[in-house]
Amino acid sequence: MLDLSWRPLVEDDYEIVLSTLAAWSGGQDMHPLLPRLLFSHFSDTSLVVEDSEPSLIGFVIAFVSQTRPVTGYIHLVWVRPDARHLGVARGLYMRAFDLL
Repeated sequence: MLDLSWRPLVEDDYEIVLSTLAAWSGGQDMHPLLPRLLFSHFSDTSLVVEDSEPSLIGFVIAFVSQTRPVTGYIHLVWVRPDARHLGVARGLYMRAFDLL
């Protein structure tokens, strides 16, 4: 199993997440799914997981509804292809649920 580090997603993660995600998705432009405002306004409920390098293993972007504060949303979860089936996505979801 990987030695993982979990931390809040911050605005400074924007470029690295987008460039890494493009590589993980075969070069797709992910800008439409990930506007910078998600990184600016939802760091309290969004997470990054890294290995000991540190390099990005995965992330979750989640937020609480402003109009229905009892409702939380998971916008996007992504895990590096070679780290899939190791429980990383499950960990991201569970931690996001706790934060929401």
